[in-house]
Amino acid sequence: MLVARLHRVGELRLGREPVPAGGPGISLVRVSAVGICGSDLHWWGEAGIGDAVLDHPLVLGHEAAGIIEDGPRRGERVAIDPAVPCGACRCCLEGHRNLCTAIVFAGHGGQDGLMREFAAWPSSRLHRLPDQLSDAEGALLEPLGVAIHALDLGHLRIGGTAAVVGCGPIGLLLGLLLRSAGAVPMLAVDPLAHRRDAASRYGAGAVLDPAVPN
Repeated sequence: MLVARLHRVGELRLGREPVPAGGPGISLVRVSAVGICGSDLHWWGEAGIGDAVLDHPLVLGHEAAGIIEDGPRRGERVAIDPAVPCGACRCCLEGHRNLCTAIVFAGHGGQDGLMREFAAWPSSRLHRLPDQLSDAEGALLEPLGVAIHALDLGHLRIGGTAAVVGCGPIGLLLGLLLRSAGAVPMLAVDPLAHRRDAASRYGAGAVLDPAVPN
């Protein structure tokens, strides 16, 4: 299978590797769509992100969808949850698996990501896609989940006002969610003109450049 591995800053090599094997609780997935996240760009440009640094060639990519190739769910189109919690730490046992202290995350640290043709991934982290969603839209569910979590943390009141500072993909998704949740008006702020234009197209009530006095 073809695999894209990051070897050092700015050096992504495309090579061939054996197809991984499934196993108990593990499904083989043919990856059909992968997004490029801002964290992937940090790995590309800095060979690391936060306290994680590149110490071996790493497959990037954690926003993905694919098709299960083996087992009873063979042929099922799925969104791939990139986070695999341990299930045993205090956070997991209290229902906060996103805060797992031993979480394994695709394309980060020692865990290869999904910029490859096939991946062996825990079956419990593969979520069936409805026919109405394309594979590319399935890959967007991971950043959409981040935007939904931000909306939850914001405790927006019906008819309240809100501002989105930073209009990259997650900011734009958050703006759409805010509109659906009844935020009126919604302010979008970004220093990049093309992102401000996108925010306007997606329904921001007002768009501001932080470098321009208002």
